[in-house]
Amino acid sequence: MAQRKKGERVLGPYPHAGRWRLIVVGPGGEKTRQEYESKGEAEKVKRWVERELRTAEERTIGEAKTEYMRYLLDVKGNRPGSVEDVMYRLGVFFTEADERGQVVRDLADVTLGSITPAKGETLYASLRSRKTQHGGMLSVDSHRTMLAAAKTFFRWCVMEKKWLARNPLDVVKGIGKVWHGKEQLRIDEARKWMVEAHRQADAGQAGAVAAMTALVMGMRASEIVSRVVRDLDDDGALLWIPRLENVGWTAKAAGTGVSAAVPRRAGAGSGSAGGAFRGALARLAAEVGAADLQGGGCAEGLGTRDAWAARDAGGG
Repeated sequence: MAQRKKGERVLGPYPHAGRWRLIVVGPGGEKTRQEYESKGEAEKVKRWVERELRTAEERTIGEAKTEYMRYLLDVKGNRPGSVEDVMYRLGVFFTEADERGQVVRDLADVTLGSITPAKGETLYASLRSRKTQHGGMLSVDSHRTMLAAAKTFFRWCVMEKKWLARNPLDVVKGIGKVWHGKEQLRIDEARKWMVEAHRQADAGQAGAVAAMTALVMGMRASEIVSRVVRDLDDDGALLWIPRLENVGWTAKAAGTGVSAAVPRRAGAGSGSAGGAFRGALARLAAEVGAADLQGGGCAEGLGTRDAWAARDAGGG
């Protein structure tokens, strides 16, 4: 286990201009000065900081990440998929790479206290130069999102767990312009896309119906794959999208409500490009729900991602 560097300590308290000063010396020699009204208050803070420095020495990034994951799942109630994304971003950030951008070391066994502001700058610079599996560079959105995840992780270490006296990544600034939102299809592109989507839906491709639902109704992928047959209501005119308050998530398409109207025709304009979207969705619900209705219920899911793929492959 990494040892706490010799220079990491708290100096003082010293009398200064009628107050009492502490100087915290970090692992890289950086100094933070803070003043207090009384010597007793300064000594109390000194004891607390020294205790936190010892805790940081003993806690590794890997151990902290494991506890952070439990916190996100059990305390905040985040969805497992979202937590998995956070853990992935942290795993990518806390690695070292060579001059070619190839990862050479996982920092899971490194202590929290060894991540200084200078080390944080180095990690972020390395992240920006890293190669993806396709040989390209990480996008600005990707590396800034990973930096934000690491900052939030360290903020939790400081504020929630009191493992650290300060966030070493506070001084690390994201580089590059973040593009908000995703590139959208133009009207003519959407018309052409819908023609092909309807062709595939008519051929029994369930994934095409799911994709149309995303485009036409503005729903998230997680909203689509979590729908069940009974959510398609009022003869196919209404799709219920319940809130999931227990995981801090609300329906995007429904706004403050819990349902969204299913349009009769989808796509920009009329004609074959529009197509009978409502009919395609109703056919899928009928196909999925037929067997379930025989069992006395209508709770069969319209599909997980795996289920959509299985249907398209002829597996159900």
